[in-house]
Amino acid sequence: MLTQFLKDLFDRLTWPIRRVVSAPMTLFSAPRLKFGFSLPVRLAVFAFLFLLICVIVGYCLFHFGPNRTERESVWDFKQFLVVSVLLIVIPLLVHRLTWMWLDGETSRYPDIDAAWKAGLKALKDQGQDLCDLPLFLVMGPADARQAQAMMQASGRNFSISGVPDAAAPLHWFCDSEAAFLVLTGTTRVAALATLTPNVTIASPGRPAPASPAKGLFTATAELPSDSMIVESDMAPAPAPSAPAPAGRHNMTLQADNDQWNELSPTGSVNRAGQIERIAALPDARARDIDVRLGHVLHLIRAARQPYCPINGVLSALPFHLILAGDAQSVELQKAVRADLDLVQSTLQLRCPVSVLVGGMETESGFRVLARRIGREKVKSSRFGKGNDSLWTPATPDNIEAISRNACGAFEDWVYHLFSAADGLTRTDNGKLYSILCLVRTQLQERLTNLLCGAYGRDNEEAMLFSGCYFGATGDQEDRQAFVKGVFDKLAEQEEQLSWMPEALDENERYTRMARIANTLNLGLIVLLVLMGLSIPLGYRDNLQQLIPWARGTGSPSEQP
Repeated sequence: MLTQFLKDLFDRLTWPIRRVVSAPMTLFSAPRLKFGFSLPVRLAVFAFLFLLICVIVGYCLFHFGPNRTERESVWDFKQFLVVSVLLIVIPLLVHRLTWMWLDGETSRYPDIDAAWKAGLKALKDQGQDLCDLPLFLVMGPADARQAQAMMQASGRNFSISGVPDAAAPLHWFCDSEAAFLVLTGTTRVAALATLTPNVTIASPGRPAPASPAKGLFTATAELPSDSMIVESDMAPAPAPSAPAPAGRHNMTLQADNDQWNELSPTGSVNRAGQIERIAALPDARARDIDVRLGHVLHLIRAARQPYCPINGVLSALPFHLILAGDAQSVELQKAVRADLDLVQSTLQLRCPVSVLVGGMETESGFRVLARRIGREKVKSSRFGKGNDSLWTPATPDNIEAISRNACGAFEDWVYHLFSAADGLTRTDNGKLYSILCLVRTQLQERLTNLLCGAYGRDNEEAMLFSGCYFGATGDQEDRQAFVKGVFDKLAEQEEQLSWMPEALDENERYTRMARIANTLNLGLIVLLVLMGLSIPLGYRDNLQQLIPWARGTGSPSEQP
């Protein structure tokens, strides 16, 4: 108690001095624009004013000192010229060195810097600042077209959409409430998605469906008033651990015996003994992507200081890569894990991560499912399962339960549609059978292994797993479904953040350094006061001559 009392007393007594000492730091604490000037300009102006004050004080001390006549030669024309040049050159050097320290003389990745500055300029033109908006990372879209389609499916009215317009490693989407940074050329997942085309699922006796020109909602079906919701945050759907036995709902579902072969640089042998070609990133390419992603993250961290770098992550998983085979799913798992680990280690932040399995519009059964659920419902709902306890550690066991419940949404909805009045007489029931069998025999196992390996951690400092959802992210509006609700959930959880222990330790280290600097500044102030009190009488006598001279009643050269 006594120690705390003394500490509080010392803080109160030194508060005015600490405020005076720390006041200039408010001008230099952030690298962004302040009072219309950048940090290098502010530091250069401060250096010029400081040097100018030093010159004026030094001139007064020498000119009005007790032995002024002995030092008159010090301030001749040459010395005056040198001092004037230094007053100009030193601030310019401060500006140049500060600019090189913050931005570097040349950038290793000019394409990233150009796209980054284009987004900041667009925000400035809209009268907004990056630090005034929550910022979300969107990782997974392979190119600008996929990014534009996914963000269009979010249903948000973006004032800044797809900046820059040309092919770029990142794209900005902003409205008055949030900013989204879509990383199309700086993540392993995006690079992996560009190596493989979309997979078409076919089975013996069922031809591979072509991508139809018509959209999801060529027909609509009204839901009964007591129909279930797509995702329930109140009570999780039961997780099916095995295919349901024959007889449930008086139906027998036959699983398709599908195999997928994907053209890619590498290959493996699948469980059927066939060669399964997969796409994999070479080590050199993966390392280069990591460095590029790290560069983007450092830009975010510098621009957002002292606020949190981001408010959440949307991790988009390509549906066709999950279905490309077990080996391809493992490659995707490695890519997702590497991207997330780099984000967390660089930003030193725990934030919500929502998983969206995109591209579901390529599966005919999902198109039928969305159409029969209804246009309005699929636009505002989420299809999958969220994490009821966001701060629960994202262990593999917890994520496995969420994954199985997310896949269980297919079974719940299909059986619900079958139980409708005309549910068993619809001609498109076969496609609902198909999507249900696909989920049971292929998707559920691969997705569970993928999520557990990519997002699951055995430590308590892992990213916050928000949930797993499925969505249609086509180019056209009628080929988009179950995406808006996922983006709405990002906004709902934007304040669920926690600094990593490394960030807290770094902040404590800088706090100690600031305290030491304040103590030194306090000591210097006390020393200056003592020096002022110990000025010889001759100085004060000569300084008194300055007053009548300034009033025009005398000359400073006159001696008493």
